Amino acid sequence: MGRLGGYPLVHRFGRYLLLDPEHLEITVKWFEKHGDITIFVCRFVPVVRHLISIPAGVGSMNLLKFSFYTLIGGTIWNSILLFLGIKLGKHWDIIHHYSHVVDYFFVAGILIVGAWWFRRQWRRHTQKA
Repeated sequence: MGRLGGYPLVHRFGRYLLLDPEHLEITVKWFEKHGDITIFVCRFVPVVRHLISIPAGVGSMNLLKFSFYTLIGGTIWNSILLFLGIKLGKHWDIIHHYSHVVDYFFVAGILIVGAWWFRRQWRRHTQKA
C-alpha cells in the first residue's frame, strides 16, 4: 500500500487528515536513515505496529529485511505478552478490579494529546493557507 500509493494518496487526500507532503518527506528521510531499527522497535508499539508498513513501502524497504525485522520484533512482543498472560492469569480478578481506573487515565491522556496534536496541525494548516 505504501509503495504503490504513498505519495499520490498524501497529495490527494492528506489534507483531510491534516497531512502535508512535507510530513511524508520527513518520514521517508527518517526511514532511509533508521528504517531497520524503526521496523523492529515499532513492533512493540500498539497501533503503530500496524501502520509502520506504510512508510516501509514508501521508502521501498527490502521485503526480506522488512520480513526479518517484523518476525524478530513480533516474536519478542508476542512472547512477552504470552509470559505476562501466564503469570498474571492467576490474578486476573484483582487486575480487572483495578484496571478500570488506569483505563480512564489512559483514555483521558490520549484525548488530551490528540486534541493538542489536532489543534497544532490545524494552526499550521491555516497559517500556510
